[in-house]
Parts: sequence; C-alpha cells; structure tokens
Amino acid sequence: MQLREKITPSRTALLIVDMQNDFCSPGGFIDRQTALSIDMTRRAAERISSLRDAANALDVLTVHVLSHFDEHYLNPAMRERLERLGVDPYCVSGTWGAQEIESLRAGPGEIEVVKHAYDGFYATELEKILKDRGIETVIMTGLATDNCVAATAKGAFYRGHYVVVASDACAAGSDAQHEMALLMARHAYAEACTTDDILSVWSTGVPDDPCVS
Repeated sequence: MQLREKITPSRTALLIVDMQNDFCSPGGFIDRQTALSIDMTRRAAERISSLRDAANALDVLTVHVLSHFDEHYLNPAMRERLERLGVDPYCVSGTWGAQEIESLRAGPGEIEVVKHAYDGFYATELEKILKDRGIETVIMTGLATDNCVAATAKGAFYRGHYVVVASDACAAGSDAQHEMALLMARHAYAEACTTDDILSVWSTGVPDDPCVS
C-alpha cells in the first residue's frame, strides 16, 4: 500500500505524544534533572506544528497524548526506576511541567488523552476514540522516538493500524537513540518519512510513496 492510500485524511489520525513542559521547556524535568538537551524538542515542535496545521485544514483527527506520572499512578516497577535513577516524579497532574507546550496545546476539535504509562493505549480511551472514528492509520510525532512514541506506535500496530512515523517531528535523548528507534520502527512496525513527505502527499496526492518500509 502506498503512502497516499495510508494517510487518506478521513481515515488518519495525527498523534502528538508528550510535548509537555517537563520534556520540552527550560526549567522542566529534562532540562533541570538530566544531562540531555531540550534543543531537539524545538525542532520537533516546529515540524509538528506544520503537520497539525495541515491536518486541521484537511479535517484529519489530531489527538494529544499526554503523560501524568503522579506517584499514585506508578506501579512498583515504575517507582523503582525513579529511585534507581535518583529523579523526582515528573509530569505531575496540575503542574506546569505536565502542561503541553503553549504552541501545541489542543485547539477546537482536537482530543486529549492522558496516559500513566509509556504506551498511549494502555488503560486509556485511545483505542475507542480511533475505532469510533474509523481510523486506519496513525501518524506518530513527539517524544521520545525510542520510548513513548515507540510504545504507542507498537500499540497501534498490534491493534491493526498502519503506522507512519514522522521522523523529523520526533526526538529522543540523542541522535543515536533517535536513529536506532527509526531503524527498529522501519524493520518491525512502521514506515518512517519526513514531515515534508507527508505534507507533499496531502497537498498534491502524488503517489510517490517516499517512505522507506
């Protein structure tokens, strides 16, 4: 199946994963408690904005998948991970860190789904939302390419959805992690292509199928 067929607007959803202050903004968890740089999230945010503008123009469903990792939501293994890494809980409900960055906050007609694990389908209403709207394909964007994006993309794939990863609209802790995650996605559960590839198909309908499967 060519990309043009997969991302037919009426059967496609754009998923924006974890573009929250704790992961993306100066003073957030990543900036404050880790050695990782938030620079990569700025580039991804710009590309996501371009995709969302096009999606809204074409009535493509946009779903914002957000993490709330309050301590009482975490299972023992998730709590142990925080203790082992020596970090405090992040993306806690009601805090600035849990809010989506201002440039990507949900607008009219867009849906928010809150998750308490890496997989956006785990114990959430996401599967029902997509099923009720006849969604066949999800376009994955956000953070992190190798973690919550990957987990949610696999969840979609396991449920029979086609998965397209917008490679430049995702980011990870390092370029190496990002590229390895894309390699695994192409091999196992998704196509990966650029934002411009997707926008080109949506604007012209030319069946170039630029993604690498």
